[in-house]
Amino acid sequence: SFYRFTMVSGKLTNPVPFFVSESHVSPGHLGGGVTTLPDGKILWSTGDCTVYGTDGSYAPQLDFESCGKILKIDPTEKGSYTV
Repeated sequence: SFYRFTMVSGKLTNPVPFFVSESHVSPGHLGGGVTTLPDGKILWSTGDCTVYGTDGSYAPQLDFESCGKILKIDPTEKGSYTV
């Protein structure tokens, strides 16, 4: 889950979720790299959602699956992302 906060007197307040993604979590290729772009959008590496010992070739090859992708999230549009 990604949250937007308000900064008040140097403290983060008023957490509001703007993006939530559910996937199977198990030991393996979890990904998790996050960075922001100059325009405020967020790049998130989801990992391929597979366990140790498998080749990870299924979900990453499916266009409708968010696993195995780098998602570009727009925090100004609730739930909006592109692959």
